[in-house]
Amino acid sequence: MYAKKHILIIESQKDLQKILKLSLKIEAGWEAVTVDCEREAAMLLDRIEFDAIILNLVNGDRLPTLAKLKTNPQSAPIPIIAIGLSDRAGESSYLTKLGAAVVIPQMLNPILLSDRIAKKLNWFMNNPQFYNHSR
Repeated sequence: MYAKKHILIIESQKDLQKILKLSLKIEAGWEAVTVDCEREAAMLLDRIEFDAIILNLVNGDRLPTLAKLKTNPQSAPIPIIAIGLSDRAGESSYLTKLGAAVVIPQMLNPILLSDRIAKKLNWFMNNPQFYNHSR
């Protein structure tokens, strides 16, 4: 069972926004807000507290966004789930060094998305650490 979470999705493709948001809602009951760009994300981060940020890094042009999120005092403590090209250890290691808490391959079945995130971030309700989740 999953605990209630609020996720920010930074993704420019509307169809992928819908898939990610719907998957998180159906599979885990998590609420998600989608934005197209870093500027929109920054405005929301000023007003809303998120438990995680999903950032699509597949085309590589969002690497500066990842760096900015990790240096911004408001977003730095928030775990970033990076969607990468593959599940190769090299890419995962590289994105983790840049600040991603979790790296998920783009081709991951959306039904498995929330489970993968929950496992990597230790977000199961029966986990005592969940209740002390600090940012």
